Amino acid sequence: MAHHRWRRVLGLLAGGDDIADAVTRYLEITGDVDFAAGPGLELLVQTARLWRSLGQFGSQSEFSIDGVTGPDEYSALADNNVYTNLMARQNLRAAADAVDRHPIQASGLAVTAAEIADWRQAADAMLIPYDRFRGVHQQADGFTRHEVWDFARTKKSQYPLLQHFPYFELYRKQVIKQADLVLAMQMHPDAFSAEQKARNFAYYERLTVRDSSLSAATQAVLAAEVGHVQLAHDYLGETALIDLDNTEHNVRDGLHLAALAGGWTAAVAGLGGLRCQSGVLAFAPRLPPAITRLAFGVTVRGQLVRADISPSAAAYLLVNGPPMQISHHGEPVTLIAGGALTMDVPPARAVSPVSQPRPRRSRLATVARSVVQDRRPAEPAMSKVGQRFWRLLHGIGHGRRPDTEPGSQAEELLTVPAGVRGYAAQLPFLEQLIGVPDRGNVGQPDPGDGQRAAPVQRP
Repeated sequence: MAHHRWRRVLGLLAGGDDIADAVTRYLEITGDVDFAAGPGLELLVQTARLWRSLGQFGSQSEFSIDGVTGPDEYSALADNNVYTNLMARQNLRAAADAVDRHPIQASGLAVTAAEIADWRQAADAMLIPYDRFRGVHQQADGFTRHEVWDFARTKKSQYPLLQHFPYFELYRKQVIKQADLVLAMQMHPDAFSAEQKARNFAYYERLTVRDSSLSAATQAVLAAEVGHVQLAHDYLGETALIDLDNTEHNVRDGLHLAALAGGWTAAVAGLGGLRCQSGVLAFAPRLPPAITRLAFGVTVRGQLVRADISPSAAAYLLVNGPPMQISHHGEPVTLIAGGALTMDVPPARAVSPVSQPRPRRSRLATVARSVVQDRRPAEPAMSKVGQRFWRLLHGIGHGRRPDTEPGSQAEELLTVPAGVRGYAAQLPFLEQLIGVPDRGNVGQPDPGDGQRAAPVQRP
């Protein structure tokens, strides 16, 4: 118990970055002038002072923040955690900019010109660890020099690791409970090149065991961005189904609220590729094969933008207000209220497969990998393959039929894990996201269509 209290204290110290980030994002989206000059200003100033007090300039004029805990709870008291340092850098710059915009209000907080200059200097000199030998960013200073956790000798029954191994062992190894460096890339996309994101994602994907429900949504976002769209779909299913199918066997203790919100994040920021940078909406959508349409709306400063995405094109509609500039896969475009603009979705580049820690390679097989969906216009009845898949979703059959060949589409279809069944009827929104066909086109099960096999077991 004492150990967990100690960890909570460390988390509170690092919570200032989340507060400042929430203020910055809120102001970026709403333009709330009163909040900006009042509570927002004070929150940014005081959190900036916290980070300046926790850091120090080194012998080479670099600014370091030592002895903190980042998002990953299998690391503690780390020096220069990349996520923490990037959040602190944003905080320091946002505070300095806010004081410049509201000098009269800032005088009431005793902010001086020297303090503002010091914040900017610290932000500009912030140390972001990078391993040049491996070509990846380090989660924190020295992280990539640690011994890699022995995943091959770790049994399924030993996850989550914190319940079976002492923290002393976890802290000394390269093993990650939840996305940390990957979360840094999501929150600060401009701090990394496209090549760095791809290398970082591949490196940290093989170390992240996802012993936290917070991880899958972030991994979905970056998987989609670097080209692993099918994997992003996997993670969308994992975060969306955690409570609906009780995949962690602990719903009796309450809902995983962050994971539920992560379902939206994985769909919209992941597959929809949504980012907001300096108040400008940026979209880079790409859909996996099983999803034929993704539609959502976003409001920025009172203006509603609707995105309607298909595998080959994306349509953007500005519902109200003056013209708005957005970007689509890096191309700036201007939306006019009432007129939809359709853009082609560029083909995805080829990517090398990435691996996950064994034996947790795939907790939930993605629907997209398990069904061959009929792309023709809706007909009175679905294809036979589609009918079988629908029955699998509702628990009517599991496992591989004797007459299927290993590795065939039919075998993949019939190995959808039990964790997928039944969720569609509970949440129609997710039903649409993962490409389940319209109920009106679903044929009735054929009692003579093969025998029921034993349910597929999942970790």
